[in-house]
Amino acid sequence: MDHSEAEIILVDTNEMLKRFTINLSKLPKIKAIVVWAETQLPSDVKDSRIFLWKDFMKLGAEIKT
Repeated sequence: MDHSEAEIILVDTNEMLKRFTINLSKLPKIKAIVVWAETQLPSDVKDSRIFLWKDFMKLGAEIKT
């Protein structure tokens, strides 16, 4: 991930999310990590860049074009 120009990471499970949150400080370009196959995030997630799919989609719907 550190060599890509990606700004958003999409993962399917909270287990996969853990793999990225451990190294999130080393990924300064990341603006969001989106978890699509879970109904809630782990209770220890405090980073404002981490979203459930439904919440991420809500953010997009709020953008006025």
